[in-house]
Amino acid sequence: MGSFFDGKIPVIISPVYFSCPGLCNFHLNGLTEGLHGVDWNAGQKFRVLAVSFDSKETPEVARGKKARYMKVYNRPGTEDGWHFLTLSEGSVKTLMESVGFRFKWNEENKEWAHASAAIIVTPDGVISRYLPGIVFEPRDVKLALNEATEGKIGNFIEGLVLYCFQYNPHASKYTIAAINVMKLGGALMVLMLGLWLLPVWVRTKREQKTAGS
Repeated sequence: MGSFFDGKIPVIISPVYFSCPGLCNFHLNGLTEGLHGVDWNAGQKFRVLAVSFDSKETPEVARGKKARYMKVYNRPGTEDGWHFLTLSEGSVKTLMESVGFRFKWNEENKEWAHASAAIIVTPDGVISRYLPGIVFEPRDVKLALNEATEGKIGNFIEGLVLYCFQYNPHASKYTIAAINVMKLGGALMVLMLGLWLLPVWVRTKREQKTAGS
């Protein structure tokens, strides 16, 4: 797992299992749709790891799942940025415990009972944000990725947008941070006032210099 963290770009971890008859497909569909609305490509600004928590699943199953979703994602050249992984039972337990993801086998339905969340991880491997659910707004995904790098992967404008939004855990999305917007507005007003007064200050200095001569 450490090979996917290079200290430069964040990583999205999606705990799923590839033979899931329902929820995992909804999750991957929602994540793919959300990433469609992000103008950054997997592998360039971020990585995605879809990790199976069913240790019985094979790499062949993972490859088939990847082929299907890479077609849906439809971003040529991003194959090395989105990985579908299977792990041993011990590795599954270690990883899922470390990210706080719980799952339980339902013997009656013959399927895993589990939640759905995209886990945003910093380039150094520290969990930055959980995006729960099966619908992922492109703006929320992009803000979460930029937040995970403290604004380092976004441009100046995207940094300002990040400053003006904060994650609301009750709404499970990013909402406008009124205080930060007011601070930014105040700073802009001071700047505009300074630019407006600058010619007056320059003219006054010239007049004082002329009068002194």
